[in-house]
Amino acid sequence: MKFFVSLITLLLSIAPIANAGPINPAHISADAKWIFHLNLEQARKWELVKQWHAKMEQQDKYKKHLKKWVTKLGMDPTKNLLGVTLYDNTYARHNGIVLLAIQNVDRKTLATQFNKNHPEATSTTYRKRHLSTWVEKRGPYGSHEVTGCLVNDGLIVMGGNPNRVREALDVIDGHRESLGEGRKVLQGFDTEAILACRAIDVDEQYQKNTRCPVLQRCHTATMSFSVKNDVMHLKYNLLAESAEVASRMKGAVTGCIAIMNLQLGDDDEAEQLVDAIEVDAQGKRLLINWQAPSETFYKVLKNQMKTWRDKHKSGWHWHNKDKHQPSQDTPGHTRSKKSRHTSKKEKKQQRDPYNDFDL
Repeated sequence: MKFFVSLITLLLSIAPIANAGPINPAHISADAKWIFHLNLEQARKWELVKQWHAKMEQQDKYKKHLKKWVTKLGMDPTKNLLGVTLYDNTYARHNGIVLLAIQNVDRKTLATQFNKNHPEATSTTYRKRHLSTWVEKRGPYGSHEVTGCLVNDGLIVMGGNPNRVREALDVIDGHRESLGEGRKVLQGFDTEAILACRAIDVDEQYQKNTRCPVLQRCHTATMSFSVKNDVMHLKYNLLAESAEVASRMKGAVTGCIAIMNLQLGDDDEAEQLVDAIEVDAQGKRLLINWQAPSETFYKVLKNQMKTWRDKHKSGWHWHNKDKHQPSQDTPGHTRSKKSRHTSKKEKKQQRDPYNDFDL
């Protein structure tokens, strides 16, 4: 459910007025091993997005936050940001490339706001293009350098490795080979989906270090989310290390479905949405398919979020749902930071479905 909430929030927030196109292989290096693409042209056609945006435009809080982002970015992401593509030829941290498709951006305003936000940025020139490098202090992995370039009025390139950014510019300018039809990384990639990603040739070292439970066990993974005739479609096509691993992953997903049904209680519509998930293991391959009407999903999502908020306010936790007792962190039951940290770690382990199915 967290994935759906995050995905829907992202799309509803930045897609309403966007008009981006499908992925552009000519802007991606031929040696890419993974690709992520958000197609906002498809998202803006989604009736759910239109309804949500119309509602949010009437709220002062939304307008305030949007104004803050406009000031920070130097552009309005709901109007000027058209699409997002990420890719890399390795699985190293801070090494990937980000391509932002934009429109109607005032270069002077963008530059002024950037200089205000990053006065410490340094500048270099590559093939007559202006590159800026600054330190990004936020993020789960701490501070790291970022290099960016406004290629033209319709494209921004960014990356954590300045050499990789220069290589990306060479691809865009035709000095390096770009992706062509038939490339392995594009096989099975849904170019018309709202959101699509694919990873190939996942190396063993990355599998040992990554926190992603899918890539820990798969050499190839493909995912897509699309909406056709107002029906949502979510698909996973995973190539596991072995047939046994694929079978175990199927058991883990099936277990997650059972847990979700238990948490949903007497919400029949929500149970129907969960039961619509189809899981099939074919040798090393694991296929997951789900579809549901947008209207039904949105109705269930609102009901579930309201239920969660009400229980959160009362200090309720799902693993204590039969006791209906307040959390130990409520006033009068405070604990030390160390105790709270240990408890959170234990809760995370309890909630991890892979722990329950011995993967």
